[in-house]
Amino acid sequence: MPPAQAVMLPGFVRIHVSGRDRARFLHNFCTNNVKALQPGAVCEAFFTDVKARILAHGWVLAAAESLELWMFPGQESALLQHLGRYIITDDVVLRSATVESATVAVFGADPAPLLARCSGGPAALPELNHWREASSDGASGDEAAIMQLCWAGTAVYLLAIESSRLDGLRQRLSSVGIPAADPQAFERLRIRERIPVCGTDLTTEHLAPEADRNVSAISYVKGCYLGQEPIARIDALGHVNRSLRAIHCDAVPEVSLGGTVHLPGTGASGKLTSVCADSDDHGSLGLAVIRTHGLDLSSGLTVMTSAGEVVPAAVCG
Repeated sequence: MPPAQAVMLPGFVRIHVSGRDRARFLHNFCTNNVKALQPGAVCEAFFTDVKARILAHGWVLAAAESLELWMFPGQESALLQHLGRYIITDDVVLRSATVESATVAVFGADPAPLLARCSGGPAALPELNHWREASSDGASGDEAAIMQLCWAGTAVYLLAIESSRLDGLRQRLSSVGIPAADPQAFERLRIRERIPVCGTDLTTEHLAPEADRNVSAISYVKGCYLGQEPIARIDALGHVNRSLRAIHCDAVPEVSLGGTVHLPGTGASGKLTSVCADSDDHGSLGLAVIRTHGLDLSSGLTVMTSAGEVVPAAVCG
C-alpha cells in the first residue's frame, strides 16, 4: 500500500441541516436510520423518490445541534429541490455550505498517526464511521472537520475546512509527511469500494438496492420512508437483476470510458462510467451497472471500447 497521501475533492457537497425536526425529517427521506444517530456518528444513505429510484447518495453526520450531508458533486441542486418540496410545517432549515468549504481526502498506509500530529493528538481523530466537528477555538485557527471511513480495506479520512483556510491545511499535512497525490489514486480506491457518483455511475433510472450497498446504506428495520415499499419488496424477492460492479479491462481509460460490458451468453449488459488507470497493470478500472442475478461472472467478460475494440474484462467487486 502506498504511503499516506492527500487529494483535493473539488466541488464536494456539504449541506448543513438545522431545526428541531431535522432528524425526523431526514429519516423520512433517506434509506438509513438517521434518528438513531448520536452526536459524532455517521451513516451512509441514499435519498430516493417514492419508487425507490436514486436521487442522491452520501453520508449523514450527526452533531449535537445539527446534521450535515456530505456527498460527491452533481447531486446538491436536485436534492435540495426535492427535500425543499416537503418542508411545510417542519422546523427544518437546509443550507448549502459547499461553496464556502473545501474537502481533502487523506488515505494510504496508516495515515492516523500523521493526522494525529496534524490535528492535535490521537484523541482528536474520530473512530470508524464517526466524525469530529471543526473546532472553533483551535490554536492554529484552521481546524478541519474530519470523518473516518473504510474503503476497500483502507482507512479514508475526509477533511472539510473553510475554503479560505485550505492553504493552511495543505501546509500542515505536508509538514507531517502527507503530500499531495495524483487524484487517480483516490479514484481507484473509490471505484474498488464501489462508491457511486450520482448522475455519473447511478441515475434516477436505478433503484437503491442496485447499488449493492444494502448493508452499509439501507436499514430494513427503521420503518416507513419515501421509497421504503419498493425496497422492502425487493428484499422479500431476495435479489435484484442488476448491480453496480467494479470492472477491470485491458484497455487504457481514454477508450474504456463508455465501453460496453458484455457478459457470456447474454450480450451487452452495461456501460463503464467512472474510469481510471489500474495501478496493477496497463489496463483500466471502472464502474458499471451490469446483470448479475443467476449469472457466473467469474470469467468470460469482455468490454467493447469506444474505439470498437473488444478486450478481456473481469469483475473486481
